[in-house]
Amino acid sequence: MLSFVLGQSGTGKTEYLYNKFCEKAKAGDNKLLFIVPDQCSFETEKVFLDRLGPMLCQNVKVFGFSRLCDYVFENMGMLYSSFADEGIRHVIMSLALDEVYDSLTLFSKRASSYDLAELMLNAVKEYKKCSISTAMLYDASEKCTDEILSQKLYETALIYETYTALIEKSYIDPLDSLSKTAKILSDNDLFSGYTVAVDSFFGFTHQEYDVLECLIGQS
Repeated sequence: MLSFVLGQSGTGKTEYLYNKFCEKAKAGDNKLLFIVPDQCSFETEKVFLDRLGPMLCQNVKVFGFSRLCDYVFENMGMLYSSFADEGIRHVIMSLALDEVYDSLTLFSKRASSYDLAELMLNAVKEYKKCSISTAMLYDASEKCTDEILSQKLYETALIYETYTALIEKSYIDPLDSLSKTAKILSDNDLFSGYTVAVDSFFGFTHQEYDVLECLIGQS
């Protein structure tokens, strides 16, 4: 069951959730998941430590989305060493640009530049946040009546597709963490029977919504 705790700022919504979770933790419930923005997780953990003590506070898992992904990956035996860092991502994007060079028109003059690799990595980051696939970009390119925009969409999709194929040979792109987490949760009931609270967010990306949908379905 999904419930909303509503009220203006300062009316006690977070305090209400703290109290509910402390009550459950004191009653022995250890299936408690409190999701907050990554930058708030330490402060929230401290609240539960102060209120429950070092033993009972372990009944409450306090995660940001990043730590939630880490927890899911750990449970599935995925190795941290296989995650690509920023340097590796940039190298692979450069390799992708080299591989598709002969197919580029608009981007051909800049294909070997650092700036284009950086631009494409930023574009890929936004696409993945919004769950925009290469198929969607190709489709938009075909339907676009503006010739230049159509070509730009096509070339962007080609670069994105090639980058994805290259990085998946040896690494996991951290930008895919939420999407992979959603896929894992759709196939595995890791949070079955949990009470889950989501607090202090101003909004969510499409990837985060996908993860929340899985959590709501299980909890």
